[in-house]
Amino acid sequence: MEKGRFSDFFAREDVMVVLTSSPAGLGHVRVTEALRGGLEEGVRVEVLGLEDQSAQGLHRAASRNVILRAVMEFVQNNPLVEESFSELYRERLRRKGKEAYHRLVELVKRRRPKPKVLLIVSTHFGLGYQIAAIKNRLAEEFKLCVVLAVVVTDDSPQKVWGVVGADFLFVPSLTTKESLERYMMRITRIVPEVFVVPYPVSADFCQPLTNKAFADRKLQVNPRFKEPMKIMIPISGAAVQLNYIEEMITTLEKERIADITVVSRESDYTKRFLSWCGERKSVRVVAEIQDRDVVAGYEKEYANSVFGVEITKPSEQAFKALITPKQRGGVILLFSNPVGRQENDNLAFLVRHDLLPSPADREVLGRYLSTGERRLIDAAFLERAQHWRGLLLPSSGRDAGRAILKLRQCGVLSAMLDFSGYMDHPELRSDGVRRIWKKLATRVGEKCGIASS
Repeated sequence: MEKGRFSDFFAREDVMVVLTSSPAGLGHVRVTEALRGGLEEGVRVEVLGLEDQSAQGLHRAASRNVILRAVMEFVQNNPLVEESFSELYRERLRRKGKEAYHRLVELVKRRRPKPKVLLIVSTHFGLGYQIAAIKNRLAEEFKLCVVLAVVVTDDSPQKVWGVVGADFLFVPSLTTKESLERYMMRITRIVPEVFVVPYPVSADFCQPLTNKAFADRKLQVNPRFKEPMKIMIPISGAAVQLNYIEEMITTLEKERIADITVVSRESDYTKRFLSWCGERKSVRVVAEIQDRDVVAGYEKEYANSVFGVEITKPSEQAFKALITPKQRGGVILLFSNPVGRQENDNLAFLVRHDLLPSPADREVLGRYLSTGERRLIDAAFLERAQHWRGLLLPSSGRDAGRAILKLRQCGVLSAMLDFSGYMDHPELRSDGVRRIWKKLATRVGEKCGIASS
């Protein structure tokens, strides 16, 4: 069932599609927008943004505050504590479904003609629990077949993602599927169907580059030339690591070989940083107030420029590793230190699939970066670098800036753009959005008794 065919199912007048997202992190918004972009223009899609102020506050505070972050990581990484926390949090979220109920009722009442099927796709577990708690009430009140699908936005099998009451869960790996299924089988008799699909990256990032554009990307990191590297730096929704980024930019500026674009939310937390960036000749700032506009601005920059490198946290951005350098979004990914279990889990996904250097090669890189011994980066090493889509930067911003310069000088970045391709594995594809909609067209049609053709 190709795009036109599954879009035909969702374009039916009696099938209503609602995407729900949360501003607790830009990743949820990015995935929501990627999913929306996967359907043809003729499909009527409602996007419902529901806020949970306490969840947003906790997310941002834990990202910035060292003590709170340590507490959250303790909860995330200790199974008994995590299970107790997840149970309490789940019950709290289920009691908060009142706003979700009223907002969905408004959408259903406005829909003409009246739908028979209501498909709700959530990219945040908190909204998933709230909707699971009101799903049967909506179905009975409006005589609807209500289906809830939850798309997991990190490759992280944290128990809170085991949304009991959902019909379907979509996860990026078999590792996460098996872990969540084992957990849910212990706490409920009715376990959602869990499907492994490649992580849903935006189709716009998957557009092929022209030969000229790809040559431009390669020229940016070629050590034999002084072409400036076009570097993208997206600032996280929690606005963390700003001092780190300042130090890195200052170091890169000294060599005058970087044209940097910073994309950020405009807020009290980023005001001083964005003002500082605006004073740098090598930095261009794209700042928006609303999360959705930040995501749109980020994608617009990729549509209009050919970036060679992106410096980012290993959040959901890590899954641009599923895009090849010959595609629009296929930049070299340089990761700052992970914040939280989910970012460590995302790095583990890349390590499992050999998209990051092995421990032995990381040790060689570390020695090269500290000593500058060029002999360490021999032809065999550069050949192995052709398998990588990302690298982990040093924890100091100044050292990170120096590392980027050295990685270019020794040819590692250039080798990474001569990417040798992915191993044959179903998790390593860039068509996750299409696969999610295709699976939903089939399973929703079966569940609700409507042919999906």
